[in-house]
Amino acid sequence: MLRRPSQQQLVAVLRATLPLLLAAFLGGLVALALQPDPPAQQPVIQVVTPTVLKAAATEVLPAPAPSPMPATPTIIVFPEDTISLELVTLRRDLEFTAGSLHLLRATIRIQNARIAHSNLQTGNVEAQLDLAQSDLDAAFPLVSDEVRAAIQGLNDQINYLRDDLSIRPETIDSRLADLTEQVLVLANRDLP
Repeated sequence: MLRRPSQQQLVAVLRATLPLLLAAFLGGLVALALQPDPPAQQPVIQVVTPTVLKAAATEVLPAPAPSPMPATPTIIVFPEDTISLELVTLRRDLEFTAGSLHLLRATIRIQNARIAHSNLQTGNVEAQLDLAQSDLDAAFPLVSDEVRAAIQGLNDQINYLRDDLSIRPETIDSRLADLTEQVLVLANRDLP
């Protein structure tokens, strides 16, 4: 039977992974920034095919004939479209990773709201929910279309939670826990 991790364990794991994901994201941005522009002409890669030497015979050989010309090198040209496609793919993966980082930050904010709710700090709960919505909004342009639709639903859930803070405070803790799990699933969905 699987045991659900405690709130402190989940926050500790999220705090431990956030710097690593942020470092990976920033490293990718630096790598893209330092990448030189592609050359104006198509790159040419030359592959030289060596000529095969024949084994020496044991008999007396006739006078040597003039040696043949060396084989001409084979030129292989890789289309520039392949390189461009790889760059586009890498940039999209980087955007997905950045979107996942924002979603992970939203998860931490929701966990902080849950802690504030258990300490009966309603004002802090609302502030953390506002920050979570800001993180969700920051992730919105960086994620895939299916995750975008889910983010809109998450924002609606946060608005309903905010409305129910004073009306139904007994349901808030479980709803925040469910919301945390939903955001974590979304954060993992777009990772390359």
